[in-house]
Order: sequence, then C-alpha cells, then structure tokens
Amino acid sequence: MQRTSTFSIFLLLFAVVSYPLLAAQQLTLTIATLKDGNHRYYHELLRQSLTLVGYQLTINHIHDLSQKRIVIFLKQGVISVHWFIKAISRDQAFVPINIGITNGLIGKRVLLIPKNQQHIYQQVKTLSDFRQLQKTGGFGEGWFDVSVWKYNQLPYRVISGDSQDIFLMVAARNRGIDYFSRGVNEILAESVLYPELFIEQRLLLRYDRDFQFYLSPTSRQLKPIIESALLKAKQTGLIDRLVNRYWQDTFKQLNLEKRIELKLKTPFS
Repeated sequence: MQRTSTFSIFLLLFAVVSYPLLAAQQLTLTIATLKDGNHRYYHELLRQSLTLVGYQLTINHIHDLSQKRIVIFLKQGVISVHWFIKAISRDQAFVPINIGITNGLIGKRVLLIPKNQQHIYQQVKTLSDFRQLQKTGGFGEGWFDVSVWKYNQLPYRVISGDSQDIFLMVAARNRGIDYFSRGVNEILAESVLYPELFIEQRLLLRYDRDFQFYLSPTSRQLKPIIESALLKAKQTGLIDRLVNRYWQDTFKQLNLEKRIELKLKTPFS
C-alpha cells in the first residue's frame, strides 16, 4: 500500500514538473493574410518547420492587409512575423531570420502588362533591348526592386500609396506605368484578381535575392526558435517539397524553361 502511494505521489510530481515543459512547446504567432492567397505557403512553412523542432504553432490571422499596413503593424508588434525580400533597411527595422525560404523564386520576375501589349516585347532578346524600350515599371515605396531597377538603369516610378493601385495604373495605360514586375510565385494569383492585365509571355527578369522572414522587434526572443526550425526545414528538404507543391503548376503555366532570361545586376542594399 505504501509502495503504491509512493508511486502515485511520484506520478503526480512528474506531471506537475512536466506540464510547464509541455506547455512551453506551444507557440502562437499573429500573421497577416493576403487577398490573393499567397500567404498560404509561408504559413504552412512556419507550421511544419516548427513541428520539426518540437513546437505546435497556433496562428492568429489578420486578414487582407496591404503591404504598407503590414510594415506598420510589424513595427508596432501587432503582427509577429512577415516575409520580405532581404534588404539592409529591413534588417535595421526588424529582426531578420537570414535563411532564404522560396529557393530564390521572388528574384525571378515576370511582367504584368496591359492587354494587347505583347507585341511591344516580342523582339526583346537582351537586357539592352529591354532597356531601349524605355518602358516604365511601377513599384511600391521602399521596395528592393526600386534599387534593382535603378542599378540596372531601367525606368521606374515609385507609388507611395497602396501598392495595389499599381495594378490599376498599369491597366489604365495613361498613368505613366507600363508594367508591374512580379515574382513567379505571386503572378498567377494576382492575374486572377486583375483580369484586365496580361502575363507577358517571353521574358524572365532575374536578380539574386530571396524572401526571408522578419520578426517584429517585440518578438525578437523567438529568433533562435524560428531560425533552428527553418534550418531543419532546409536540411530535411521540407522547403524544396513545399515549393514544388505550391508552385509546380505555376512553373508549367509560365513556361519558365523557354523564356528568355534577362539577368539583372543585384545591388548590395
């Protein structure tokens, strides 16, 4: 009887000691969703990679935020983490997780153009040919693409308002913006939202950058956890598998292998 009682007490003590350890494996993040659904890959990557290192992730969603609002909310700590192209300015404003998360897909750019404008790009074979068109790209304020286009001496305009306005300005054809370059992992979903625009069929502009996660300064204590999770995701091939699952059809639809690649010089900024 005494032995049974002692064993019961041991089990109770073990449960009390173990409970905080088990609870510590729960992690909650507040993350933005996007109207076009392009957030799904990044949410799943976080969820599955954290599982690999023993954490169960709960995501609180804030829906349909613009890029500008995401930046504000990340600075304020309203959202915990977001994905951006790596840039020095972002490294200074947020807490960077310096691990590429899309195998460089965001640096592979395809143009959204007005309908019936494909003929303009039909004879382009080199970056010099593209430059000589003197067509103007539109970008949001603070985007890394602005530095790339400037560094490569390509015409561009920066739109300080909601970046979603750029789609409408391209479609209008009278706002001084001729195209909107988008990552291959973004463009199909966006083209559905803006059917008045057309995916240019021949060209692939490429620079050497990738998306990475940035934490809010208020969530900096999570950096070692998320960093170890993403390293594990790379080592196990999880990132490769998710990229293939989410974008295999995109690669086929965009006919990437047959496009003419225009290599852009990548600035260090």
